[in-house]
Amino acid sequence: MSLYHGLFLWGCMKKIFLVLIMITFIGCATFPDSNKDDLRISKILLSSKEPEEYSDYKRQKIFVQDEVFWIYAEIINLTIRHIDEGDIINVIGYITIKDLNNNIIASGSVIDYEGFIKLRSNPDEIFFIHKLYIPDEMIPGKYTLQLEITDNYNYNSAIAVTVLRVKKKIVII
Repeated sequence: MSLYHGLFLWGCMKKIFLVLIMITFIGCATFPDSNKDDLRISKILLSSKEPEEYSDYKRQKIFVQDEVFWIYAEIINLTIRHIDEGDIINVIGYITIKDLNNNIIASGSVIDYEGFIKLRSNPDEIFFIHKLYIPDEMIPGKYTLQLEITDNYNYNSAIAVTVLRVKKKIVII
């Protein structure tokens, strides 16, 4: 292996290590692009109550089996087309939940929307929520939840990851 390839691999490993540290200590990691105008997920978190507004959430990392929770994500630089009838977006969202061994536990489309949206006074305040359920069969432990958003108007994508902890449901008889 040449010195160049060794340094390249070290640089890649260093980036992966920093992302793992962010996930461990902060609970989430976003992957911003180098261009400030690119599509980004600026915040991703899990909430025990349904968020109804931008920045309206109750952050929670630990859930029990048979519990409902919401994914909340703030999206930056999503393409908005302005037409006479209103403002339109075209976005697809996909989640993947993995265990610590990187096995996919669940995955699927959580949004596939082309249509009108109501813009807030600050058009940058676009957020996404989706309700999920932890089944009784899910083994207690630590998981990663990855959200990928694709803007279908310009085919840009953004990815963010957060930690999901599942505790065993205690049944009192």
